[in-house]
Amino acid sequence: MWRRRLVQTVSVYAALACLNWCAVAEAGPYVALGQADWSALDLPRVSLAVYDPNGDGNSLGPELPNEFLLRSGVQGLVAAGLSVDNLATKGYKTVALYDEMGMGGVPHTYYVSLPYNLYLSGTEANKPAALPLVRMLSDANTTFGGYSGILGTPAMLRRVTTLDNVEMASVYRMGVRFEPNTPPGAGHRYDVPLQLLSLPPTGMHDANLPPPTYGPLLEAPVVLGQGTVAEANWFVLDTGIAVSILSTAVAFRLGLDANGDGSLLDEAVSLVPVGSGWAPIMEIDSFALSTRQGVDLVWSHPRVLVLDVDPNIPGLIGMDLLTSGWAGKVQDGNEINGYVGYVHLDLTDPNSGQGTMYLDINPGLDVVVPEPAAVAALLLGGAWIQRRRSRRQSNRRQCSRAHGFLPSPGIQGMVGSLF
Repeated sequence: MWRRRLVQTVSVYAALACLNWCAVAEAGPYVALGQADWSALDLPRVSLAVYDPNGDGNSLGPELPNEFLLRSGVQGLVAAGLSVDNLATKGYKTVALYDEMGMGGVPHTYYVSLPYNLYLSGTEANKPAALPLVRMLSDANTTFGGYSGILGTPAMLRRVTTLDNVEMASVYRMGVRFEPNTPPGAGHRYDVPLQLLSLPPTGMHDANLPPPTYGPLLEAPVVLGQGTVAEANWFVLDTGIAVSILSTAVAFRLGLDANGDGSLLDEAVSLVPVGSGWAPIMEIDSFALSTRQGVDLVWSHPRVLVLDVDPNIPGLIGMDLLTSGWAGKVQDGNEINGYVGYVHLDLTDPNSGQGTMYLDINPGLDVVVPEPAAVAALLLGGAWIQRRRSRRQSNRRQCSRAHGFLPSPGIQGMVGSLF
């Protein structure tokens, strides 16, 4: 009974924290999850085994270290640092050079491998996911904040990838599972539509050589609120960043330049080094994901990084939102679970160009606030967003190599904490 009352009390506070949502975003029904954590508690990690399809059946490694960041904001499969040296000792070979543009706008040259069979293992090591005949990117002289590499969306296609936040409460590490179908929910599940944006690899030094294996980026519908200003858009989902990102254009449209001097540095709550300059961390009133149920899931007062990752990418959804609330459970011993227990990324039919992110919400927070009679329909109307998305997709096909979203040398050190 005490725990039930505590959950109900937190639900009330969460709703009070988001009372401005209706005025801010002209919103429809919503669930007020509560205040967003300022950084993700953990990021999804997997181990990797590389096999030569023409070899003797033994793994090429890597041995230790073998911890790869599972990142939906990256289109390729990248090995770095000591893991590349380890693979090379077992016969791993590369055949081409490829330039990948990083978040800071700095290109970096990687090596493109021969085709290999990869096996990815999450927290259930006996259920690996197979990636047959893929070409990796690699560079022994690059590091990603202690990770052995970064595995992008090719690792998630034609399967369901489950990110288990509940597991963090017992083993202090996010669970990762690869499954053929979406596990059943418990009645508090919301479906966030995903659009798959395919952009071809265009950084080959020699166009006559085979390019690396690439997958699509995943876009989800969002509504941002600041004061009485709303921004409805499609952001790229990136499971490998600890802080969500807004483009400079979105930040200015939200009115974050409060004094109108053309700079966000003086309004920032903090600054982080990017390349040769600084990028601001800003706090906004609300960040919502729109669902197929017609209900917005609202986080209040998130802190976001303002950074232009690509001229046609308005922002990135980071794991700060999806792990919010769990720090109090894991680190402080609170009774209450975080806001989202499980994240299921269903990309079983990539040829359709669509997918779904299923979010299993804390039952104590799943209180739908109905649409107020005084506000108009949600800005994210079907016709409006389709017209807007069609224009952006047309423009994005013109962009070059800035879509891989690998950390540039100026921000590589933040992979484990911020990126």
